[in-house]
Amino acid sequence: MKSDGESIEANFSLRQRIEGAVGLTRGLGRGLVDSSNALLRRVTKAKPKPEVVDTSLRIAHYNLVLMDGDGQVVWGMEYDTGGPFSFRPGHRLWICCEFTNRSAHEAGIAEFEIELTGEDGSVLSRFGDSFGDIVVVQPGETRKFVGQWSL
Repeated sequence: MKSDGESIEANFSLRQRIEGAVGLTRGLGRGLVDSSNALLRRVTKAKPKPEVVDTSLRIAHYNLVLMDGDGQVVWGMEYDTGGPFSFRPGHRLWICCEFTNRSAHEAGIAEFEIELTGEDGSVLSRFGDSFGDIVVVQPGETRKFVGQWSL
């Protein structure tokens, strides 16, 4: 059997060991919290955003150009889009134009072209279609020309 002095000493020693272990655990816990907070700050730190390049086209007008079998312009007309608009990648543009032959003679059309123009009047893009045969448009007759374009 142990005397009371030995028992108190053993309890005191045990208590010191427990407090030391608790202190060590708290210290490790604080270190882990500090490390995780530092890592979190590093991860969530605002990264510089890459510079965004605007690949859109500002279209203000479009022109319908009708050509004969030799590629000579027979007729042309500029249309307003109702104000400039931005045309972005992935968008698809459908344009429907009409031509009414107001002359006293028939008009022979072999191909048409639609030009998309910017605010300064420069041609941004062209698209159209050519017919296998010449399409004859009689005086007073109206023909529709439809084109599709995507950026």
